[in-house]
Order: sequence, then structure tokens, then C-alpha cells
Amino acid sequence: MSEVRYKFFIVPIDVDGRQTGRPVELVESVFAPAIDWTNLDGIRKNVLPPLTAPSGFTLVPRWSETLCEPVVDGFDVQILGEDSTVAFSGTIPLMYFEQHVKSFTRSNNGSTAQGVSLFRIHAVREDSGVCDSADSTFTVEKIKRPLDIRYTSFDNLLHASTCSSGTHQESSSGSDFPVFITEETIDKAVQVSKNSGKTESGGILVGYLCRDSHSDHASDIFAVITAQIHAPVENEDARETSIRFTPATWSHLRGALRDRHKEEMILSWYHSHPFLKSICGDVTECKDATCTRSVFFSNADVQFHRIAFSSAYSTALVIGDAPCSGVSYGLYGWRWGMVVKRDFYILRKSASEMNRLFHQEGNNASE
Repeated sequence: MSEVRYKFFIVPIDVDGRQTGRPVELVESVFAPAIDWTNLDGIRKNVLPPLTAPSGFTLVPRWSETLCEPVVDGFDVQILGEDSTVAFSGTIPLMYFEQHVKSFTRSNNGSTAQGVSLFRIHAVREDSGVCDSADSTFTVEKIKRPLDIRYTSFDNLLHASTCSSGTHQESSSGSDFPVFITEETIDKAVQVSKNSGKTESGGILVGYLCRDSHSDHASDIFAVITAQIHAPVENEDARETSIRFTPATWSHLRGALRDRHKEEMILSWYHSHPFLKSICGDVTECKDATCTRSVFFSNADVQFHRIAFSSAYSTALVIGDAPCSGVSYGLYGWRWGMVVKRDFYILRKSASEMNRLFHQEGNNASE
């Protein structure tokens, strides 16, 4: 259990920088993605043990160079070791708040929260007595479990894949951990989308978290997605612009995953954007700019991802389908605790080939 030393507040302002309303304290859920992402980053760098949650953490403001304390330009997440000393630290930029404040203010009643479009972030020490609130100190307690990590050759996967941007980028050494999705999995997800017609479809993507079986990439973690399980859509839930994951949906998906008997884990989810079939129709040439932006992640998607796929390794595949431009897709995932579009690798190996590869490597282990 970890006690945060600073309280953070949204301070609404006008275009001239003048405060326009009462500060609103940010609760622990706003910071959870940044903490989880920093923990995974430390695991990737082989500094932290591969556990689903850190032993502890502290949040330390980075003060604005122009406006100074208490105005924040970002913050550091300090991951603590078992001895309560700082074992790893990561810097989260100010833009982090832009995405998370939107979700927070929509769920927070009151005139201050409802109209926040321009804001600053202030931070004060918990013992300062400034901006006192009823429950200003928050604690976070998570159950620490070993990550289920398998071992396979990163280079073999890389050589059998194509980057989604058309070129191999250094995802393994950058801020985004590498994600491989088998071509067969994407094809099946696309077929689910086509079979659903003008109704939005989706489901989960399953596979393995891996580390390299050789020394060159041994410190990094990457994901290998080997299959999709589509979510059944009842007639009353059928919509062109949304898909519902009800308790019955989750029960079906988890049951289907157990039936596979492959020890895969849920790594991602996917959904389609079929609404363009109604906008542009079946035409040979379409000048509607919307069709070129068929792959996007809405605010509602971000909110669902935060709730249902909050793990720092979780991603989301979006499939666009327009009669004029055909099928396109993009992957979204966590970066510095924010959901952003990112590259991924399309793997030219079938799920059965991947399962044989993991079996040959022999290690289904947690460190």
C-alpha cells in the first residue's frame, strides 16, 4: 500500500489564464494508467520484477518553468522496491491530463467539472492544509501476481512480419512495447466485420506476453496475438456505431477462451466501424473526407478501454470498412498512461504455427 505525498487539482481557467471556478481534486483512478505504464516500462528495462503491480509508488510534480509552483507541467511516477526506496522512475507529460481529465469531468457532477475545457493542474503537499477536502489522501492497493511470460525468438517473429506502417520501426527500443498480430487473426476479425453488414462487431484478441529466448532482446517484453474471439450481438443490441459488452458477452468470451485449451490470455479487443457503408454507399469514387478517417478511437472507446483493458500491455484494434476505400485498420494502446495510435507487426504465421513455436521453445514460465 502506498501513500501519495501530493494532492493534484484541476483548476479551470479562461483564455487569459484567470481561474474561473473551484479546484476539483483528482482521484486515484486518474493516475492508475500512468502508474501501470511506468511499472511495465521498468519491467521491460529489466529493472523491476515482472509483477502485475508495483510494491509501492509516489507521484512527484514537475513544476512549470514559467508559472512555477503550484502549477504542474507533468509528474514523475516513482516505483518503490520492497525496501520502500525508489527502484524506477518515469516522467509523464502534461498532455496526460488532457485525455484523463475529460473522462473525469464527464463523470463528476457540478458546474465546475461540467464546463472544463481550459485548465491548469496544481499540486500541493498533503500536509500543507491548502485546498483542503474531505478525503484528500488516497491509497492504492493491488494484488501483486507474476506476469505470465513465455519465451520465444523475437528475431524470428520480426523476420516473419511486416510493420503496419510499412517499415520496421524500433518499437522494441522505444516507448511502445512491440505487438505482433498474426495475419490469420486480422483476416478473421475483418471477416466478422464483413459478415455483420452495417452493424458494429467486435470481440477480444488473445495470445501471449513474451520475452526473447536469446540475450539480444531478453530484457524487453512483447505481445503475440494469436486469435480472435468474436462477441455475439443480440438483435436489440445491434447498432451501426457502437457495440455492447454485457455480462452475458463476457461470459461467452471467457468460456470460449477456456474451450481453446491453449493457456492464452486476453491481450486486446477489437471493433469495427461499418457506419461508412451508410454514408458513402457503393460508389467507385468517393470524395467524402470521413471515409479517409474510418479508423479512429472515440472518447467512448477510450473510456471503455480504461475500464475493461486497463493493463499497460492492453491494446485495441479498430477495423474500418468503407465501400469506396475498402478495409483499413489501426492499433491503439497505452503510452505514458495515455491511449494513442501506434504501430504493430503483422505476423505471417498461422495460429497453429505459433503454438508449435511456443511449444518448441518450451518455456511457459513466470520469472
